[in-house]
Amino acid sequence: MASVRMTIELREQITEAYRRQCQTAYNAEHDVDKTINTVTSKLLDEAGPQFQQLVKTAEDFGKQMIDHDARYKKHYSQSTYGYTYSGGSINALGNSAENCVPIRRTHELWMVCNPARPITENLTTLADWRVGYESKWSEKWEDPSENFVEGDMAYLHNFGDEPIYLPFVTSGEETNYQAKEDYAPQINLAVVISDPEMCKVLQEIPKAKQKASDMVDKFKQFIEPITTLKKFLDEFPGGKGLVPDDKLQAMAAPAKKRATTSTVKADDLLTPDLKQEFNEVMLESTLLGDNK
Repeated sequence: MASVRMTIELREQITEAYRRQCQTAYNAEHDVDKTINTVTSKLLDEAGPQFQQLVKTAEDFGKQMIDHDARYKKHYSQSTYGYTYSGGSINALGNSAENCVPIRRTHELWMVCNPARPITENLTTLADWRVGYESKWSEKWEDPSENFVEGDMAYLHNFGDEPIYLPFVTSGEETNYQAKEDYAPQINLAVVISDPEMCKVLQEIPKAKQKASDMVDKFKQFIEPITTLKKFLDEFPGGKGLVPDDKLQAMAAPAKKRATTSTVKADDLLTPDLKQEFNEVMLESTLLGDNK
């Protein structure tokens, strides 16, 4: 079995995988994922077959673009590119069909929850929304946006490694650098959730995030002093699923035999013809030292 060092990069990869598992577990505990699936399903249903066809067309384009560029790969060099798209090259040098699709999967879903809003607003959208806050610079109160309703709470759900296609992309910021308050979100576009049952579940998102964050802090303290992958798995057998496959394969490979280093003696450093010259130099150095 080969020894695999616990590098900074590997430690971060394992920690991030642990964080995702914790978040998934706590989301399941609070039924968050089930409610999010309900929200996204309804948004996709409203988008209808036209959006599904648009996604299929976009994915087909991505595959065809990769195939096309692969045909001309021999024409490319490190300083030349194929067709450009969305600010980046989509030639065959290291790109995938996913990177060439004109519609991108989204990793986030921003929501504004408030059961006090009319039920008719449920699953509608809200743009340019923010809460009121006190400016840390001027110390003046900045009023909330006109579309803010008392009781509004912003929530962010992250899809992690499983981003999805949605008919629109939501975005926002959990904190406002201009605000004194810790809670001062501002949103470019979000989905309104006014269904009381949905709001009740989604209010658990911050709690689930905090629980996951607390567990990750403990995990970091545990993994920090560990120097090898084997040591990590010996102390945490359940952590095998957190380790990248290539690192597990590297550890499973036979250990390379270290080349035996021959012991070099002092006499081997000087050939017979050099010994006399070396001794003469040393003698001369000694005599000069005595004359000082």
